[in-house]
Amino acid sequence: MKDVWPKAFGPNSKIEMCILLSLTLFWCISTWFNTTIRGPAGEGKDQSNLYFTSWICLWACFWTLESWCTTSGRASFERFVRSWPNRCPLWIVTFLLSLLDFLFALDLYRHWGDESGAAYNPYVYKLYGEVREAEWSFLFTVTGVTFVVSLAWALAEIFRESRTNVGSVKSDVENYVEGLTAHVLCGLWIILVCIVTMPGGAASLLGNLYFTTWSTLFSVISTLIWYHRDWRREINKVIREEEEKYEHTKMILRKREEKRMARLAEDEEEAKKKTSDVESTNVEEDDDDDDGILCENDPVDDDITISIGSDYDRPSSHTSSSPGRPRARIAPSDGTTPPPAESDAPASSRILALMLSYFCSPDENAKSNGDGD
Repeated sequence: MKDVWPKAFGPNSKIEMCILLSLTLFWCISTWFNTTIRGPAGEGKDQSNLYFTSWICLWACFWTLESWCTTSGRASFERFVRSWPNRCPLWIVTFLLSLLDFLFALDLYRHWGDESGAAYNPYVYKLYGEVREAEWSFLFTVTGVTFVVSLAWALAEIFRESRTNVGSVKSDVENYVEGLTAHVLCGLWIILVCIVTMPGGAASLLGNLYFTTWSTLFSVISTLIWYHRDWRREINKVIREEEEKYEHTKMILRKREEKRMARLAEDEEEAKKKTSDVESTNVEEDDDDDDGILCENDPVDDDITISIGSDYDRPSSHTSSSPGRPRARIAPSDGTTPPPAESDAPASSRILALMLSYFCSPDENAKSNGDGD
């Protein structure tokens, strides 16, 4: 036994795998027959212990098989479901639950009146006898549409080309259609649960149809919540991208404005410098022009005064030698004013002397003008 047991139940043991597969398959079949309307733990049989223990045994076998696959490094159902991107895991769960719900509803609809069904239970027989055909049709329609649509979305994710679309990014149209599908299914399942699980409904008794109907509703709602979460995440991502673009654009505009202001400041400094240079040049030119003009407030050169006085008082060689006396004028015979005497002084000095003599004796000039008149 020391050698047989480790080989039979050791790591990656084929014997253990075969035993677990056999137990899981066995309890799948046993749970189906025990918990349906024809089984000993079906609807209206009041065998809750047998009902729940059958499902617990099935779950225990399946969980043990999953654990063996996980520890041995093999592909497990959980790893398979979680390996697909986007909302594919919940679409797979919704497909399985809706398919089970459809099968349980179909079995209940076909066998509730049989002898192995509710024929010997008047309450159950009367209850299912009063369920309308429209309710059964609505139940079959919703469950059938759900497992077909969920299978389509799951296959769309599974067979998506991953070599060219590494991130498994969906198009906007696909996202919109998926969201619309999830909203429609959620609304249909809420209405369906309110109808079939109420007293007198097709799933009003505790059994497979009751639990799978509620489980499918929770799965559809979870898919819708997941869609809204991803949708809000995409909106937040777009908002962050737009904010980053805005901040980047604002930074670029700020840098451009700073460069423009710096360039304007440089141009203003150059303009001020050019203006100051032009003003200094004009001032220098004005100073050069003022150097050659004798203003009335400027002092008179002493040399000019001395030359004027000397010219006025210089004695002539033809006249008397007394100093300071001007040369005599000879009046012409025709009574006109005699011309000034010639002298050896320069012409400018003589002109200045005549001007001074004119301005210094206004009375005489006036008199001479009167005599002339």
